[in-house]
Amino acid sequence: MRYGALVVLLIVLLSSSAIAQSASPSINPQATSILQLSLASLVGNTPLQDLKLTGSAQWSTAPSDSSGPVTLEALSTNLSRIDVGVASITEVRDSSSSIPVGWWKDAEGNVREMPTHNCWSPASWFLPYGFITAALGNDAVVLYVRRETQNGIAVDHVRYYRNVTAKTAAFAALLRQLTTVDLFLDVTTHLPVSVSFNLHPDEDINTDLPVEVRFSDYRVVNGIRVPFRIQRFLQGGLQFDATLDSAIVNGGLPTTEFTLQ
Repeated sequence: MRYGALVVLLIVLLSSSAIAQSASPSINPQATSILQLSLASLVGNTPLQDLKLTGSAQWSTAPSDSSGPVTLEALSTNLSRIDVGVASITEVRDSSSSIPVGWWKDAEGNVREMPTHNCWSPASWFLPYGFITAALGNDAVVLYVRRETQNGIAVDHVRYYRNVTAKTAAFAALLRQLTTVDLFLDVTTHLPVSVSFNLHPDEDINTDLPVEVRFSDYRVVNGIRVPFRIQRFLQGGLQFDATLDSAIVNGGLPTTEFTLQ
């Protein structure tokens, strides 16, 4: 199901007739250098192809909470799947095509499509690597904001958004709004401490719902640094809190894993 005229309009605007080729990206040498250091700190010389994380988590979704085992899976940075709790709450994201999509399944087994405007942040939002590679992408505008303190840690604050030439200034501004992400990188290790972006109500693209994802307890698994504690806050409230106990890096996840059945 699509979300009315708003989503139809967004899809039309995202068609090839509405977007020209990406303009040359804006290069900020300081921000780019920090991002490259962060990428090297995360993966070194090991290409990250897929990742499977398991542990326990609590997922707070009004009016109830679900807690129990959690599985987080990512294939490259384009496909992701989350299964949390004994109620089998599931979220699947796919950003492999020009229009990103997502679905979620509730505790009763009902599958619902996510609104397109909430699918523009990296699909694997629980994976710091996805945000860094997006910021270093060919269509990204990268800005260095400042050095500051985040969650008690000295960080470099870097911001990025997609750089797309649209037929209207209004749509260019809209896509910038939907793709803006703030990265907070430890000044010593260059590892992501947290990321921030906005989601929106299903039928209200103009109302921002701030999201913050925090990463901690990094451990090296097969040459990749993986956060074993992942917390996601929605409008300041803790929505998702995962403590992981295992990680499989480049284990060969099939694409069939990223479907809802």
